Amino acid sequence: MSDVSSLAWQKRRAAFNHDLLKNRYLIALSKWLNLLNGEIEDARFEKLFISSLLPMWEDARKEVFNIAIDFEKQMSPAILFDAQPLSNCTAFTKTWLPFVVHELWLERCDVRSKVEDLLQKIDAADASYKLIQSLLQSLMPDTSAQTLQVHYQAFNNFREDCTELAKCLEHFPDEVNIA
Repeated sequence: MSDVSSLAWQKRRAAFNHDLLKNRYLIALSKWLNLLNGEIEDARFEKLFISSLLPMWEDARKEVFNIAIDFEKQMSPAILFDAQPLSNCTAFTKTWLPFVVHELWLERCDVRSKVEDLLQKIDAADASYKLIQSLLQSLMPDTSAQTLQVHYQAFNNFREDCTELAKCLEHFPDEVNIA
């Protein structure tokens, strides 16, 4: 484990939060809302959004859920016992001290509360997405921006939920710490 797992977790979080969620998905959602408001016209994007971009949430949800679940194990300061100099501790010390360090970290950094908050943000975004999917199913085959204008608020709620999710992810540490 050690720094490799924490680095992998940090990269996954950054890739999800910055590369996918903020720099791709939220931008597409905002453009879609502009399209629904009649502020822009883009027939290619209109078709692409409903068929390809919006459904990206399904894979994104799985990834951010795994990021949330993996946080405690992969970012705990207990992993520092797998690297120098703590790996030099005696076998006996390694049977109890990593556990104590982990428990102190959980308490002092309110880790489980942060993870629970993130899971709630994921659930909120997922509920908004499912509502949109239900709306789309009921309107099939006409899922044009013109038809969906009356459902602007559902899309806006989804964007807001995704924004809250991104903000929540920002509050997770960038490195293993014992604070």
